[in-house]
Amino acid sequence: MWFVHFAPGMAIALPPPAMRWPMVPLERVPPSRFTPPHCPWPECSSHSPSSGAPFRFQRHGSFQRLCDRRRVPRFLCLSCKRTFSLQTFAFSYYLKRPTLSLPNDAYFHEATRLLTLLAGKATSTIRLLTDGHSDYLRAIRTHPDGHRFEHQAFPNPERGPQGTPRSPEAKARDAALFPVDLLHRILRHTIAHHRRETIAFARRVEGVLERGFLTAIWRNFVKLRSERRPDGGTPAMRLALTDARWSWQRVLSRRLFPTKTELPQGWDDVYWRALRWPDPTRMKPHELTHAC
Repeated sequence: MWFVHFAPGMAIALPPPAMRWPMVPLERVPPSRFTPPHCPWPECSSHSPSSGAPFRFQRHGSFQRLCDRRRVPRFLCLSCKRTFSLQTFAFSYYLKRPTLSLPNDAYFHEATRLLTLLAGKATSTIRLLTDGHSDYLRAIRTHPDGHRFEHQAFPNPERGPQGTPRSPEAKARDAALFPVDLLHRILRHTIAHHRRETIAFARRVEGVLERGFLTAIWRNFVKLRSERRPDGGTPAMRLALTDARWSWQRVLSRRLFPTKTELPQGWDDVYWRALRWPDPTRMKPHELTHAC
């Protein structure tokens, strides 16, 4: 709230002015539509013009960024004759790996990939329960087989302090998404680098995925469905994938050859540690001759 004083003891309260801030990151603005608002060099007279005259510039070619191969236009200030680019005004100007901090469509792409896998394996209508994330809804709406999914959303409701009674919406959400919440708690509890406060960080993404595979085997074949009722068997036994609980000796009893096993798309890159990195010199690929 702003106060404007007209006379001693007299003031009128005015609402603060609306904050004008772009809604789209500068990296997503088409280069042809971007207009530099001023010269970025502080020493230039066009950096903070006092006369209110429009900023005079001209386009000065472009360059390709090495981290994301994006074409960035350059400009020439007609006042100080210095050059600059669109990236000069971006938040990621000083970042070495801007893709780690800028929002992207990761949820949308992963949801689309998951829908494709499910549609290829199921022969009937697929019942899908989510928390109502907008990217999930967009993935279902734009997917070619989106009509085969029976989607039901349970948005995360507002909750009070720990220990307070749950609202009916919270109870419905927790009951519908209990399997996902349970898996999340298991991952947080059993894998060190998934805990909230830890110094255990993976050196490579492939290492995280490899431990994720081991966790999936342990969860479905080794760990019982219930610690309180051990007579229920494992999830794999419930689905009739096996008739007994596995031990780690059985899990690791044989070696699987990647050339003899049909792998889903992308899994071979994990095995060979061939995932692409911005800096290939830091993450070397798997090149051992007798490792396969």
